[in-house]
Amino acid sequence: MSEQPDPLQERLDQAFATTRPRRGFEDELWSRIQARRSPWARFLESARRVQLGPAVAGLAVLLVVVLAGGLLLHGRPGPSGAATSAGGLSPQGNGPQAVQRGGAANADLQTFGPLPQPLQPSSGYPGPVTVTGATGSVALPARLPVTRYREWTVAQADAFAASFNARPAGPTPPGALGRYAGKDFTLVLYPTDPAGGTEPRVVITPAPGALRAGGSDDAAVVTAVTDYLSRFDVAPGGSAQGPTVTRSGDQVQVRWALSPLRQGWSATLGSDLGIQSAEAPLPLSPEVATYASVNNQQVYIGSGGGPNVVLDSAALTYVVASDGTYGYFEPVIRYSGHFTQGGVTYEKQILVLAVR
Repeated sequence: MSEQPDPLQERLDQAFATTRPRRGFEDELWSRIQARRSPWARFLESARRVQLGPAVAGLAVLLVVVLAGGLLLHGRPGPSGAATSAGGLSPQGNGPQAVQRGGAANADLQTFGPLPQPLQPSSGYPGPVTVTGATGSVALPARLPVTRYREWTVAQADAFAASFNARPAGPTPPGALGRYAGKDFTLVLYPTDPAGGTEPRVVITPAPGALRAGGSDDAAVVTAVTDYLSRFDVAPGGSAQGPTVTRSGDQVQVRWALSPLRQGWSATLGSDLGIQSAEAPLPLSPEVATYASVNNQQVYIGSGGGPNVVLDSAALTYVVASDGTYGYFEPVIRYSGHFTQGGVTYEKQILVLAVR
């Protein structure tokens, strides 16, 4: 019996289809980063990526002899005495031993390991509560997908900006990777921000009057924004939902969403129809693994030193998280309940990882 397609997995695939780097972007970015490294480091990297030719065959033999001698003198590596292989690692040399979407692979090898805990929501009642009951529940599939991507670094941000002839221009805003100035624009690149719920993104600010829409109608505004984002290779693609155009006072806002995960794209135009700012997700190279869902959807019930609340609602959703090296889109159960204190009704939300 053939497996039925997973609707959530299909939505994840569609969501990330538009945020993969443009063709050749990774090679171009890596080349820029490599140019900053020492000649010896570049040689070693080249030797790793391509087969050694006859001109360096002697060097390879010499290295084998030296390494073999070292092993004879110092024993075999590893605490168990068994040699290890990097064959199952990712191209960066770390990552899951097996990230698969099906087949008969051992389930224990289909994950990225322990996931970072989600940050608790800042909205609603911020203080501690005493959970007296959790009646809300949600039906979960046996396994849920988790998406992981490597966090952007300062070096990658520098290279991204340099590809558009932009140079570092301080001061860098708090939490940003860098601020850069080009001929008629500035770029600010941000890593994952779990507190704000945003993935790596770029904020683009054109110089005043640098670009105006060709007309005041919605179609002309959308075209101007799309063309401007395309200039930086971060325009929304076919999986983006929208655009929506809203007008408030002298400002016009254009937005695209990307379900079920991302913040999406946005731009603000002034009364002269000039683009004042634009924001877009940075290109990512995501990988997906599946995790077993939690067996019992429970939260801690007991005294928390605050008002009593019954969590009578539960929903499955995704949040962004980071461990510093990788960013994650991970599934959580969002519990919520209401209570009244001093004549005011509050909502309390608690997030619990939906996988183990």
